Parts: sequence; structure tokens; C-alpha cells
Amino acid sequence: MDYELTMNAINDLAAKANQLYLDLNKKIEQNHTTFIDPILADQRDTQTTAAQIAELYRQAQQTLDSAVKQKQDDINKRYHGDVTADQLANINQLAKYDLSEDELAGYLDKYKDNLPLLKAFELVIKDKGWLIDGLTYDNEIEFLKRFKSSMQAVVDGMQNGSPKGLPLETKIASNMLTGHVKDWKAKVKSSAYTLRHM
Repeated sequence: MDYELTMNAINDLAAKANQLYLDLNKKIEQNHTTFIDPILADQRDTQTTAAQIAELYRQAQQTLDSAVKQKQDDINKRYHGDVTADQLANINQLAKYDLSEDELAGYLDKYKDNLPLLKAFELVIKDKGWLIDGLTYDNEIEFLKRFKSSMQAVVDGMQNGSPKGLPLETKIASNMLTGHVKDWKAKVKSSAYTLRHM
């Protein structure tokens, strides 16, 4: 799953829903100037628009759920590979020692190219009060959760529109996520790992 492609696909569906809300408002205004009793026309237009929005919502939810599951599976596959008992024992031994930042950085450099070992090392680092900046299991899962939460706000907003369009919260969530996805893409391109205190 590509975060940017998924975000753009859902934002496109949300934009269509937004336009449907705006168009419905115009139709209702037209009905009130065209008909003496516009209630039936308003109901028909509202039901038609509601069905179209429901379909867009269904597509957006399906896109999000599928993309998140695919990404979760990909992350798990990459970080849950084979690790020997000796390799794991070596990492577990590190938990027993009082290591300096430089020593931890050296081990980080040693394990960064082996994702299952990096995941195990990340647990040791956390127990010592450090975090790893870079692509790690926890960082990838955290970003996936943030992405899902923000995109879910966009998807849910599609059902909560008004004559003015989608709710402001939906637009804010989408705009904020755009910046986060851009930052994440830069982190993915960078192979740098650094340590920082919690």
C-alpha cells in the first residue's frame, strides 16, 4: 500500500461527496423557486443524493480497510522473519548491560539491516529509555495508526455533510495528513537511524 495513493483515492471520493452536498443544496433552492410545494422534489433529490453518498462512503471505507490491512500484513512480514536463538540471546544480553549512547548507536548500526533483529533491539532500547528515529516496527505501526485515524475522519465526514459541504474537521484531517505523509515519505527515503531519549 502506498500512503499517498490511498490518501488521494479517498480524498477524491470525499471531494465527490462534498460536491454532491453542494449540488443538493442548489437543487433544493431551485425546487423552492420552481414548485409551489417543493417537499416531494426535495425528498426525491435528498434520497438520490443520500444513496450516491452512501456508495461513495462504502467505496472509501473499503479502500481504507483494504489498504490498512495490506500495509499491516507487509509490515508484519518484513519484521517477523527468522531470527536464530543465538541472535536473540545476544540482543537479550544487551538488556543486562549499562550501555552508553555510542555503544547503543553501534548496535543500532549493526542491526538496522536485519528488520527482525532491529525489532528485538528496539525493545531493549525502549527499556533503557531510548527511542529510535528511523524506520522501525514501532514507528511504522504508529504511523499506520495515525494514517488510519486521520483517513477514518475523512471517510466518516463523508456521511456528515451539510449544504455547505463536508465538515471542517474532515478537511482539516485531510490537510494535516498530507503534511504527515510527505514527512513519512522523506523518512522512508532516508536510511538514517538515530537515538533519542524518551
